[in-house]
Amino acid sequence: MSKKEEIKEEKEILQEENIKEEVEAKPKEKKNKIIFIIIGIIVMLLLCAGAFILGTKFANHEDNKNNVNNNNEEKENKENEEQEEQEDEEIDLEQYKYQVHLYATKEGYVCGNKTDYCTKKVLSIPAETKDAAIGDYSTNEKDEPTFVIILDGTYKVYDVKKDKLQETQVEVDGSPTLHTNKEYTEVYGFVYDSGETSTYYNLLTKKEMYKNKYENLTPIFGKYIEGFIANDEEDSEDDETLLLSTAEEKVELSTTGMCRYYNVYEFEEGEFFAETEGCFGAGYSNIYNKNKKIIVEQKEETEWSVDTKGNLYILSNNKVEKYNTSGKLLSTSKTYSKPLHLIREYILYVENDNIYLSDGKEATKIGKWEKDFYYHSMISGYYEEGSLTNENEKDAGIYLIFEYGQFEEGPGVEYYFNPETKKVKKYELEYIGGYAKPVLYLYPEEKTDITVNFEKEENLTTTYPKFKEEWKVTAYPNGDLYDENGKYYYGLYWEEDSNHKVDFQEGFYVSKENAISFLEEKLSIIGLNAKEKNEFIMYWLPILEKNEHNLVYFELTEERDSFNKLEISPKPDSLLRMAIHVKKVDKKTNIKEQKLTSFERTGFTAVEWGGIVY
Repeated sequence: MSKKEEIKEEKEILQEENIKEEVEAKPKEKKNKIIFIIIGIIVMLLLCAGAFILGTKFANHEDNKNNVNNNNEEKENKENEEQEEQEDEEIDLEQYKYQVHLYATKEGYVCGNKTDYCTKKVLSIPAETKDAAIGDYSTNEKDEPTFVIILDGTYKVYDVKKDKLQETQVEVDGSPTLHTNKEYTEVYGFVYDSGETSTYYNLLTKKEMYKNKYENLTPIFGKYIEGFIANDEEDSEDDETLLLSTAEEKVELSTTGMCRYYNVYEFEEGEFFAETEGCFGAGYSNIYNKNKKIIVEQKEETEWSVDTKGNLYILSNNKVEKYNTSGKLLSTSKTYSKPLHLIREYILYVENDNIYLSDGKEATKIGKWEKDFYYHSMISGYYEEGSLTNENEKDAGIYLIFEYGQFEEGPGVEYYFNPETKKVKKYELEYIGGYAKPVLYLYPEEKTDITVNFEKEENLTTTYPKFKEEWKVTAYPNGDLYDENGKYYYGLYWEEDSNHKVDFQEGFYVSKENAISFLEEKLSIIGLNAKEKNEFIMYWLPILEKNEHNLVYFELTEERDSFNKLEISPKPDSLLRMAIHVKKVDKKTNIKEQKLTSFERTGFTAVEWGGIVY
């Protein structure tokens, strides 16, 4: 084979092998193309999915953005509407051509409308009508007016600090009572009479509440009010008192009986609720935690207290228990052999013939305990700066009053304790006595704001509530009284350092054995009602029964007025003043019988009783 033929054969072999390789490679190429196509499709799907997700996310972001913008716009519009509504309710004071004035005494004590002793003009408020009048007002700790509600066709509330008058659209239908916080810096609403019932108007929600449901509604500190229902006109034991919410129409707590009332103690972490049965601001209390769950039942006023930090103190089995607003027991003190009084975080007690005050950490000796000491718990306690009137009672702190013997006219001791410095001051009291426990009941025909003063106020020694220039209370037809702080009182209590003496040329002889029947008979003739007789007998019966033989004389209205006249505004339609004079004698004594006149109750009635021990 020639060289040329060999080359030709090699070329043919190579071509065959290339053809064979191409044939063999075509399925592989096809297979690879398919894989590439599939991968491409997957990538495209992933890209599409990603794009979709991103697009959706972007769209949602835009929607959310739009929703936020819409919500903000709606919120802004709502706020603008509320602002416009508020601006509509805030009255343009310049359009009013009349004025109503708030007055004070010459000493600067705000007393509302102008009277003979309240003549100093302290505030002028524009009014729509010439017949506009002051309905109620609040003052801060400096006795500066903060809010005033005026009767001006409708109820209008004036904010002194902001110089703004708020319209309520509620036509005047009775005397109102403002509802504020304890500091009188915020106003929540007001109560007003509506026929035979009361209604609460919420200034925050601009709604009437509890309309035609309760005979009386009374604001108390905290965002609560008190409701009252007389279920039986002849039996006050069936009277119902309720703690009501102002956030919604809801009964929070309720109790049945005479002389029942609620107090609320507010703190940042919660509240305590005191449900008390008793008169003159004293009695037995049930204490509830912030969830309205009972912590302790039937504790006397001296056996529980609340400090300024939100702690409750309970005297139990001669030990002091400390609770928080949740009702959790925080601590228990040692045992005290003779505890007298819980005052804020302090326990007053006697040990080894010494008087001590202790906050649980440190005990301070107050003074010596005398065997004939009588501790006046009702008038002792913590008082703010300037809240007392005596020369030695100016600073904030704890004041403790001890008398040498109960029911005696004689000297006593006053101790002052400064919680900051722990310093103690002692004041000898030359005289504790005179008229013992005069108490004044007020029964207007409708809810009425009443002021009480005395012709000789310098004669006053002990008062409850504390007398400062005058007493100012809101009185209800059933005799319930509330001060400017919303605190309940059964009556107004005082003692005087002098009295009208009688010679007992006429009166009655009363033995220890017939003291009860004597008082029941004579008090009925004089004209005391069942409630007044009950209170009088509970106080004076122990005094009469302490002696085997007594002489008794009744000093009545004209005779009482000649010694120290009562000044009550508005003036009562009928007034009864009565003081029993009791003198111990050694044996049965003949005496000319005193002729008693009967008192008739008409219209607005005021009744006072008290007495003197010789």
